[in-house]
Amino acid sequence: RGSEQGVDLPRAGLSAGLGAASAGIVEPVLGGAAKLIGNTAAPVLSKIRGAINPAKEAERRVMGAARDDLRAAAAAPPSSTSVGRGMAANEATAAQAVGQDVRALDVGGETVRAEARRAANISPNARQDLAEFTSERFKGQGERLSDVVAQLVTKPTGAGPNAYATREQLKAAAAASVGPRYKPAMAKGAAGLTSPELQQLATAPAVKSAMSSAQTEMKNRIAAGRAKDMYGPNGAPTLEYWDLVKRRLGDRIDTLKRSGANSQALDLDSLRVQLTKHLDEMVPEYAAARGTAQSFFKANDALEAGELFVTSKYGLDEAKAAIAGMTQQERDLFAEGFASRFIQKVQRLSEKRDILNAINNSPEAKQKLIIALGANRARSIESFLRVEETMDLARKALGNSTTARQLVELGATYGAGAYGALGAYNEDPGALMVAALVIGGKAYNSHITRRVAEEVVKKLLSTDTSAFIKGVKQIAASPMLDALRAFDNIVAKSGIG
Repeated sequence: RGSEQGVDLPRAGLSAGLGAASAGIVEPVLGGAAKLIGNTAAPVLSKIRGAINPAKEAERRVMGAARDDLRAAAAAPPSSTSVGRGMAANEATAAQAVGQDVRALDVGGETVRAEARRAANISPNARQDLAEFTSERFKGQGERLSDVVAQLVTKPTGAGPNAYATREQLKAAAAASVGPRYKPAMAKGAAGLTSPELQQLATAPAVKSAMSSAQTEMKNRIAAGRAKDMYGPNGAPTLEYWDLVKRRLGDRIDTLKRSGANSQALDLDSLRVQLTKHLDEMVPEYAAARGTAQSFFKANDALEAGELFVTSKYGLDEAKAAIAGMTQQERDLFAEGFASRFIQKVQRLSEKRDILNAINNSPEAKQKLIIALGANRARSIESFLRVEETMDLARKALGNSTTARQLVELGATYGAGAYGALGAYNEDPGALMVAALVIGGKAYNSHITRRVAEEVVKKLLSTDTSAFIKGVKQIAASPMLDALRAFDNIVAKSGIG
């Protein structure tokens, strides 16, 4: 195009900086091209560094972006809690400790995510690596949330750092803690309880099995001196015996639920409800002994009350007051029941659904977590959810909703000045020549750019977040990166391509 318009090619070459070494650091000959060279020299230097050492150039870009995010976070108002700023060092370390897959990408802010998006736009390989990682991590939200909830409600038994109380141990502890409340009921029921309703229930195979287990347990109690007899003076089973039958039915129901046999569990639960109802009618003190679990939640014990609390509608203030009336052991059992049912609910959600939004958008769900698990454990859940929300920003940053912005970033990577020159300097044939040269060089240099983009993604997916944060802080506190950028600017202004 230049030859057709009679452009002096040596002059155009000089304006592009090809002859700057012999001319000295002077203002370029062609005034229209001077601004263009200033805009395009820095990307040229970046390509040179990328060709020599892609990994180092990638590190320079990532650390520079992270430094900018760190400074922006430091300048933000103290009241700002935006997840867009990324994670703090202690938050990232704590999250990794509970199994959250935090990467260097997550401790950066919007500038770092823009660098990831730019790399994904440049290199198909980089985009595939990022997309696969963020997608798989998103799908694992439910499993990670289930794990952290389970860890929060298990209680150390004192037998070692890795020994935790089982559900049976929690049940036993809760039963022992409310033992004094049961004494009046058991004393009244020691005379023996029988009725046509109880006799009818005793014919059910599941109840027969529970009665057999209860007989064995009562014999052990009698031998150990913890019970006098399983039959009253009238020859009928005592309330203590029937209480054991009800508990063994509950154990069987729990087993069926965990195995997914919900229909069978529902049948047995109906038998247990009928048994409990008849016992309450015959010994009203028995219902009073079960306390809050029965009176407020209409449950057989604190475990079942916790399970019901996940999905049933209760007045939250009333529920909070009811739980406060439980013993500490009952509250632990309530939390166990709540956690197990909550985990089941989370795991049933579709892997494509954003579990975090389902919880964060429901004030009632959040409040139930606080009431059921207690303020300290609820804060741990809230911290976990915040980390997950921050981690998911990377996945969302790769979406197609920011097309215009991504095109701008691509232009910056390849030399926005070169594209702009075609319109801005269409009266200057020298500028057109330089713009044509730079644009033409894009294809020649694209393999360098892709290599750097792939190295950028490797840096961003590093699991060593502590070293990454330490390096960013060192850069932010020193003039090193600023000096490098200042050098780029000097070179750009001088017109040395």
